Amino acid sequence: VCGVLSDRHQAKRLIVIDKLTLPDHKTKSLSEVLKKLSIKTKKTLIVLARKSDKVLRAAANLKQVSLLAANSLNTVDLLNSDYLLLTPKALDIISQTYKVKK
Repeated sequence: VCGVLSDRHQAKRLIVIDKLTLPDHKTKSLSEVLKKLSIKTKKTLIVLARKSDKVLRAAANLKQVSLLAANSLNTVDLLNSDYLLLTPKALDIISQTYKVKK
């Protein structure tokens, strides 16, 4: 896990955003966020600190988007994604879970 995270960071494919809040549970809302980040058509793994029903429902129809809890991160899902999108809270959980230095 640590090696893949490091690789994504060096390749500028690890994106940390302040928070991922959506006004509703619609796919269009999440799609707009991804479009602003220029990763709308890329295979993206969204890593959340805690479950968000809005994000879960919004991502359901986006075949290029996967969701994971930060404490459930695994190498297979990391390798199957082109980009990682996470929040600082998720990054803290990853650091604690996998003893990663920030």
